[in-house]
Parts: sequence; structure tokens; C-alpha cells
Amino acid sequence: MQSHQLKKGQIVRSIAGRDKGKFYLIVAWEDDIVWVADGRQKTLSKPKRKNISHLWCTKDVVLCEDDATVRATLDAFLISPK
Repeated sequence: MQSHQLKKGQIVRSIAGRDKGKFYLIVAWEDDIVWVADGRQKTLSKPKRKNISHLWCTKDVVLCEDDATVRATLDAFLISPK
């Protein structure tokens, strides 16, 4: 995946690592590294560092300003019909 395709607030899914299958929101990126948050264990103030090749990107982009909004957004994304 190219870094120019990434957007702040984009919903991504982990495809490798202990958190495989978990959804996150992109907080920031640089080169091949992305910082993501889920609003629970990985907050906006302490995001998780992930290799860009370990992520699958969705087309959904949501701007969230606090962890409660991130949690609600990701929960709604999980239960919405695709």
C-alpha cells in the first residue's frame, strides 16, 4: 500500500500480529509506519505503532476528536451491514 492513499481518520483492519482482525482509526503516518487508535487500549494520546504492510484499509474516513467517539465509530462500523 502506498502512503499517499492513507488519510487521517481512515478506518483500517490489522491483518498481522497479536491484534489481527481488530479495527483501528489512523492517527498519523510516516513512511512505512502508521499510528492507530481504537479508543480503548490504544488511545488517541498513546496510539499503537503498526507497519503499513500489516494493515488493510477501508474507504471509510471519520474524524474523531476524543476516545469515546473513536470507540463509538468503530463499534458502529463493526455492526453495520456491508
